[in-house]
Amino acid sequence: MALMRTHYVSKLGPEMDGQEVTLAGWVHEVRDIGKIKFIQLRDRTGIAQVTAKKGAVPDETMAKMSLVKESVVQVRGKVKAQAQARKGYEIIPEDVVDLNPVSAMIPFEVTGKVPAEIDVRLDNRCIDLRRLDTTAVFRIQAEALRAFRETLAALDFEEIRPPCISAAATEGGTDVFRLEYFEKHAFLVQSPQLYKQLAVIGGMDRVFMTVPVFRAEKHNTTTHLNEILQMDAEMGFCSIQAAQERSLGSQAP
Repeated sequence: MALMRTHYVSKLGPEMDGQEVTLAGWVHEVRDIGKIKFIQLRDRTGIAQVTAKKGAVPDETMAKMSLVKESVVQVRGKVKAQAQARKGYEIIPEDVVDLNPVSAMIPFEVTGKVPAEIDVRLDNRCIDLRRLDTTAVFRIQAEALRAFRETLAALDFEEIRPPCISAAATEGGTDVFRLEYFEKHAFLVQSPQLYKQLAVIGGMDRVFMTVPVFRAEKHNTTTHLNEILQMDAEMGFCSIQAAQERSLGSQAP
């Protein structure tokens, strides 16, 4: 399988001046001022400016720079150190390929310059994921999960994956989602608490988990508990007092 890029945008920099690269992504912005055309190419790691100046690039390449926003493109060109550019460099294109020409107007402005209603964004979620603010949420979640896993693994905790379907409610005080499970009633778990405690009682001693939990609570806000990702840890043979004493004992006088 051949890759359609040599670099992600985040791997580029002015120190690569003169190096040929191939990028692939979406057209974030377009500017055409006659003899100079600009596109901002966006991939999952960032945005790079592609600059085509008449006479400096082939006429065919210049013509291909007339693109519609959110076109899916592949750009082959050379990195040019440019102090005036936002990132200190720009890409001088040698060839531009419109991999998937836009056949219809996108439902809202991906750059965020024109706000879009939440209903429109959710109805067109794959387009909404192209917004930098939207993908930032997923990246923050991924970083939090990575740090949680790495920290507990370094403390000799083991990750377990308990089921998300149970035969009964696992704790009181919350409503649960009921479902049919092979001609029986079952429930989506609203807490992994019992599973981690059973694991410790079973001798696993130090366990953690990152699992979805579900609570049937009606809401009218964007913040709710219908489905959340719970990050839990459980440890045997310890006490709060012992942990506090160890912490105080490790501090220098």
